[in-house]
Amino acid sequence: MNNKPKRKKLKVGPNLRAFSADSWQLRPRQRMAHVSAVLQVLLKRNLLVPKGKALDIGTGFGYGAIALSKIGLEVHGFDICKGRLNEGLSKIVGAENGIKSAQKVRVNNKLYFSASRSGRVQEKDNSFDIAFSFYTSPYIFESKNLAEYSRLIKPGGKLVVTTDIDLDNTVTRLANANWGKFTVEHVLSIKGVRDKTVIIFQNKK
Repeated sequence: MNNKPKRKKLKVGPNLRAFSADSWQLRPRQRMAHVSAVLQVLLKRNLLVPKGKALDIGTGFGYGAIALSKIGLEVHGFDICKGRLNEGLSKIVGAENGIKSAQKVRVNNKLYFSASRSGRVQEKDNSFDIAFSFYTSPYIFESKNLAEYSRLIKPGGKLVVTTDIDLDNTVTRLANANWGKFTVEHVLSIKGVRDKTVIIFQNKK
């Protein structure tokens, strides 16, 4: 008789089974678990308030946006790649038509997505209380992109970035970089997740 306890299944909300076949992507449940773990640490340390409107930058297949909506934020998931986002949408909600440039697709009253190759988000200035970039790509730190995020985030609002670079190297890079209108507010390390370093910027515009 097998007395081995059954593993508790992680509840990840919408249909994320077989979310992506890309070799570089983590399995959906694992990736959702990593993002959720980061959010729980931020909540526990009072570095994140689970209310208001959030932007998920480079949302990809939508993992981060889904996790953010589940803690109570209204979330706009944005990506420059329509193909990747449409694949995610088809897996999440079975969307047949997908996203066209500058078009928003709403999943529910807490979650919607859009894509644009230009990198410009179709939202008014000061639309967001906070923005996130999980599994960060270097392109988000280009000056034109930082200017766009500063435009979108309210004065005093936050930009939260996660990276797999270790804490010491992250601190060194932060000291030698120009972040436009953003200033570094917190840098912390989280054990047990792929993106182990979290940087919190404040918008000082």
